[in-house]
Amino acid sequence: MTLVQRPGSRFFAAFYRWNRCTQRTSPCPCPCPRPLQARHLLRHTATSAALLLRSYHTTCCLRREGASTHTHSHSLTQELERSSATDASSIPKIEALLKDDVRNLMRRVPCCVAIATVAHVDSESGENVPMGIAVSSLSTVTLDPPTISFNIKEPSQTLNAIRAAQGSFRVHWLAAKGDSVPIIQQFTQGNNPDAYLLRRQRHVYIPQEQDRSTAAAFSAPRIRADNLIAAAECVLTHQLPVGDHIILVAQIKSLEMGDQSGFAMAYVDGSYRAVANGPEN
Repeated sequence: MTLVQRPGSRFFAAFYRWNRCTQRTSPCPCPCPRPLQARHLLRHTATSAALLLRSYHTTCCLRREGASTHTHSHSLTQELERSSATDASSIPKIEALLKDDVRNLMRRVPCCVAIATVAHVDSESGENVPMGIAVSSLSTVTLDPPTISFNIKEPSQTLNAIRAAQGSFRVHWLAAKGDSVPIIQQFTQGNNPDAYLLRRQRHVYIPQEQDRSTAAAFSAPRIRADNLIAAAECVLTHQLPVGDHIILVAQIKSLEMGDQSGFAMAYVDGSYRAVANGPEN
């Protein structure tokens, strides 16, 4: 008597054969790539993916025809190795293109410009100097508590001074008018005696002991200009290293408001710009 196999039994028998072929951990005589290998290759390039699928179907056809698969398996391995080597050699070029694309994109994205100053005593002269840096990566993190962030490339004299000052520094925002650009540029040329002298002569003031607030006791240099929008006393709370930069996260302890007639200076496409007062329609 011939036993009639039920539909459910046929399904589970087929599933068992499929699962045994695709999920086994021991080496398989079948040259078809295992699923994990397929996912790994598909993550690289379209060329590897096309090669993988083409080789898989060819192997299945050879098996159905009863042909020998040993020679084909060997040639498939060599072809996959050559493809992987080609993909590896193209990675630096792809990364370089990605960097260029990101750089070109971000040049078109307006960024806030701010000046961070920190108290620092020059090791040679023994005097307090107007240490500082202009940044275009400043943004708010949260308002509870008021927190900002920006990044500085290492090595940095300003970053070392902020660390030496127990994380205390001052941030200034200038309006997009008047002599804001010359003031900002004074903090883009590094920290050296010539830069210190120029800053002292133009709008930068270093508080003396009697001028410092007893509540905050901050001594960072201050920019005094009619077009100063605001200045904030900040304390560093986090330092996050990313590549050759350090992301600084700081809490705003106090805020002094100034000129409120316009927007702060922006930086876009390699130059300082004013943001339009009216919204785009």
